[in-house]
Amino acid sequence: MDRSVKSLNPSQEEEIASIDAHLDHVNKVLKWTISDLERFINTIKARISAEEAYVIALLKITKHSNHNTTTTTTIQDNSSNSNYDNSYNDNLGSITENNSSNNYFGDYMTSFQKTTLQFEASIEKTIELRREFISSLRNQMDLLIKVKDSHEQRRKKVKAVLGEKNTNYINFRTRDIVKLHKTYFNKCAEHANLQQQALISSHEELANEQHHLSPQMIRISSDEPRLSSDSMRDDHSASSHETTSSPPYKKNSMTGFITQMRSQLANAAAAGDPSKLATRLAKLKKEVNDSDHEYRQGVRILEFLRKKQTETAVHAMRHVEAMLLGKTDAVKSVMITLSKQEKDTLLNEVELVERTFDAAQHMDGRKDIEQFSIEYERLGFMKPRQLYYDNYYYGRCKDILFGSNLNEYAMEHNRTVPLLVTKCIESLELQGGLEKEGLYRVSGRQSNIDQLKSEFEKDEEAVDLDSKDVFTIASVLKIYLRELKHPLFNLSMQERIEYSKIQDAVQRKNTLQTRLSELTKPQRDTLSAIITHLAKVENCSRINKMTMKNLSVIFTPALFHDHNQAENAGEWYADKVLEDLIFLHETLFVDAENQSKEQAANSNMMANNPSSSSGSVLSLPYSMGGILRRQSSLSTTAHSNNNSTTSGITRRPTLRKASSNIPNTQRNNT
Repeated sequence: MDRSVKSLNPSQEEEIASIDAHLDHVNKVLKWTISDLERFINTIKARISAEEAYVIALLKITKHSNHNTTTTTTIQDNSSNSNYDNSYNDNLGSITENNSSNNYFGDYMTSFQKTTLQFEASIEKTIELRREFISSLRNQMDLLIKVKDSHEQRRKKVKAVLGEKNTNYINFRTRDIVKLHKTYFNKCAEHANLQQQALISSHEELANEQHHLSPQMIRISSDEPRLSSDSMRDDHSASSHETTSSPPYKKNSMTGFITQMRSQLANAAAAGDPSKLATRLAKLKKEVNDSDHEYRQGVRILEFLRKKQTETAVHAMRHVEAMLLGKTDAVKSVMITLSKQEKDTLLNEVELVERTFDAAQHMDGRKDIEQFSIEYERLGFMKPRQLYYDNYYYGRCKDILFGSNLNEYAMEHNRTVPLLVTKCIESLELQGGLEKEGLYRVSGRQSNIDQLKSEFEKDEEAVDLDSKDVFTIASVLKIYLRELKHPLFNLSMQERIEYSKIQDAVQRKNTLQTRLSELTKPQRDTLSAIITHLAKVENCSRINKMTMKNLSVIFTPALFHDHNQAENAGEWYADKVLEDLIFLHETLFVDAENQSKEQAANSNMMANNPSSSSGSVLSLPYSMGGILRRQSSLSTTAHSNNNSTTSGITRRPTLRKASSNIPNTQRNNT
């Protein structure tokens, strides 16, 4: 019975689970390798889409080009010519001849036109090269699709065959062989029980024969049946134990139970008749032999199915290896082909770029400009006269000072501090305005203010302020600063609040100095003049009542173009920007000027460095009249830019800025 229990050990469930898991693993691996191949195919599809989009974009360029028809014709006519280099240059010459119909340069073909036409001609050749590469991509993608389809068919076949072998083995292992095993052991148990019954019957007959023996022999003989009965009970209990020790599925088999009951009834019926008992024993012996033969044959069949399942599993793994190797070889071949094709395409494009680069190196803008200037002068265009502003009440004005750009003013008048600011400050200090109570707080009469503003715009140099009262002069100065196109010092309220939170005085000074160094020279010089003047006003605050708070209230809108607002309405936030400007003005502006010069020197050094990646275009000064200016005027402009006396338009870009603790959310838009 130990063998029967061992042969039907539940560990078969682990074997069956392992077989199913192996099939699932093989199928997943095959699906993964096909999916991996499909992912690469999708990558090639995406590359084809990108290349097609690139070609379409190039085609749009050629369609919108003024030279599309000629360029296309010449490129296509010579695309099959073996001597492409010579024909390419000949075609370019025909392109330039057919597109020289404009007379901006007379009969002269500029180097700019030659270079750009060379570039446009290279676009058509690039389109042709890219189309060839796209065709190669499609061919290789089709090959990979065929490989993927064949792998998918192989996967399905492997899954079907291995699944069939697994099913045959598992079904026979879990059903047929168990049934044969059960039948065999039941017959053996039945035969053993019947033999036990026959032995009991023989003991009873022997007891009857010894009935007339001595009492002692009777006692002995009477003990023997009892012992036999005990042994019978033990054997019966052992048989019952063997029966009950069978696997659980034997107990639950109703068919086996009915068969067993029939056998027991037949055995009981035959127990009373020795002849029937012998016949029954012979019949059971034959049934035991038959069931043993069937059980043995079933074990052989099971072993055959097991070997088939094992061989199929091995073949499945070989298929997996073959598919992995086939995928690798196919992708390797495709990648080598595509890499060679792309390399050839890129080499041809490099050749086109070299031609364009050679044409670009021979560009001569000065020669083109000279020819253009000759043709331009020949046309004899008239230059428009300057239009002056006519005020309805005060007449024509020479300049529009109020609401102007400070940097533009500095460039036009060649001074960094406006004459209006200089005259107003000097007049206020000479006329004793510093000792006037309420200076800048008390406004002058509006008619006098309008009159003085008009006089400045008519001719600021001719303005005489000796006859003007200090309150009118102060009002005009405030209005001028407030109406500038851009704030004199562009610091928002939030930036000034963040600045005021800095506790360390040295750090605060360095921060303010850095922000001042970022201003243009006209802004910094004008602000320095205003702050120096306000420092004098503050020194006389016991007389003029213009304390630091009053100055902050008056000049915050003028200098920063905003109103100082605290968290609660009606309150005033005492930021420290204006206070530090006034108290530190003696050294602050000088240090800021030096820092600005250092930054400009570093920027120029980086811009003039040949290895710098900033590029020559960004470092060139921009000027609206640069085309018609002579070399001397260009040199003058460049010199002015290095001294930072021109507007923000003509300044070189700042490549390195010093660190600042003030949030740099707003910059001068100059």
